[in-house]
Amino acid sequence: MRKDSWEVNWSHPSNTGTKVMARNLRGHLRSAQEWHLTSTGYLRSCGVNTPTYRKDSWEVDWRRRRGKSVWARNPHSKMSNARAWHWIQAATLQTTGVMWRPKIVRSGRYTGSDGYIYLSPGAMTLAEIATANRCNLWRDKRHTSVAEHRLKAAIVWGSVVKGCFVRHLNGDKTDNRLENLLLGTAKENAADHHSATKLAIWWRMRCEELQRRVAQLEAELLGIRANTG
Repeated sequence: MRKDSWEVNWSHPSNTGTKVMARNLRGHLRSAQEWHLTSTGYLRSCGVNTPTYRKDSWEVDWRRRRGKSVWARNPHSKMSNARAWHWIQAATLQTTGVMWRPKIVRSGRYTGSDGYIYLSPGAMTLAEIATANRCNLWRDKRHTSVAEHRLKAAIVWGSVVKGCFVRHLNGDKTDNRLENLLLGTAKENAADHHSATKLAIWWRMRCEELQRRVAQLEAELLGIRANTG
């Protein structure tokens, strides 16, 4: 399939970082002739000039974060939704060569590269520092930071014994509310995050399914308007 046989709608709202709405009127399959989400990698193999995803093509506002997402844009992209400022996952950015920066704020509370919340001594009370000393919660010998969820667990339940994990029941590593924390085994801790991941995947698949349905209905509407016009 030649590049001049493809039509691409770079501004379609269903476009993602790896798929865009396109069609090939010269395609042998009817499904290919209709508007559908197509991999940018496949379009690139056909000679279509696809969006740029180089490290130096991204602008990132590291001051605005939401969990493992950050506020960013790619001014060099062909897709309007990518050129505009939007939330993008850290994993997606890393595929372009942009490495995630741990969040360090003046308060001393920040998100580490592993997704957990950490506290430096400047963000802790004297009682919390004493608890960290008593329970040996410091991450290194210089006493630079403590995992917030383990500190809270030590305050409520006493020392967290070796081999015992502080679970995040909803799978969100940044949600350190006491009602979301519970002591458990490594297997139980992994299950919490696995369940949260499966739920996120399910919602993502559901969203993509609805996007495909919307695109199909839009294509049918365009066909009806063309036939009645």
